[in-house]
Amino acid sequence: MTAASAQARPAASGGVPGLPQTIASEFTKYSTLRASKVNLFFAVFVCAAVAAVVSSTLSVTRTEPVDSIPAVDVFTVPLLGLDAAGIVLLIGAAAFFGAEFTKRQGTVTFAVTPRRVRVLVAKVVVTVAVGIVVGIVDAIVAVSLGRAIGAHTGAQQLPLSDPAAVRLLLTTPFQPVYYAVLVGLFAVALRSSAGAIGLGFVVMLVAPAIAGALPGQIAQVVAPLLPRAGFDTLAGVAKIGAPEHVPVWWALLMMAGWLVVAWLLAVRRLRSHDV
Repeated sequence: MTAASAQARPAASGGVPGLPQTIASEFTKYSTLRASKVNLFFAVFVCAAVAAVVSSTLSVTRTEPVDSIPAVDVFTVPLLGLDAAGIVLLIGAAAFFGAEFTKRQGTVTFAVTPRRVRVLVAKVVVTVAVGIVVGIVDAIVAVSLGRAIGAHTGAQQLPLSDPAAVRLLLTTPFQPVYYAVLVGLFAVALRSSAGAIGLGFVVMLVAPAIAGALPGQIAQVVAPLLPRAGFDTLAGVAKIGAPEHVPVWWALLMMAGWLVVAWLLAVRRLRSHDV
């Protein structure tokens, strides 16, 4: 008896698993993988390392005395650790979503749960749930390290109740989650974890860097189309008049648009191709 037929038998005798059962199955699959645990550990470790380094070298990178740097900048810098954590998480998400194709797990998965879109929904739910927890932990770690190092170096401290701090804390933890889901959907659409990771790097890092180097009028067109502009606007770090500064409604619409397009491509791939 093959593994596929052995695992498909419960579906035949007990019916097709519902969404809660599928989510539970995907969470079990995720939590039992050693690679997932390593990925989550590195997401926190890398965040802490980057936050500590950038906070410790702030006076060098800014080429000015640390006590003259605005408190909001001192508060914002360690949150760069969440960008690094986002890279780690998107790699893990690509492996989690893409395993159905790269490791042929889908042969078993879709035998047990023939409704492929339901499996995709379950993977998104698991990724969002895990990502939010990791994002919150990373934010706490980054802010704590930044404030501890800032207090030691004599940097100005931004109160946690300050509107700018609140805005940053309500947005930055969700950036790693967003890119993890986006890249996971890319992995299904491309049937390739490596391809999804590469495309994720382009969307998250390369495209914003290129947009920032483009001439003014071209940058004004390209930058607002990238998720980075949405997050910078929502977090309040995009300077007014800069290409990446967009209306809040556009930031939300554009970021949702990326997810919708990626979702539609992933669903189309699932429905039109065998595993």
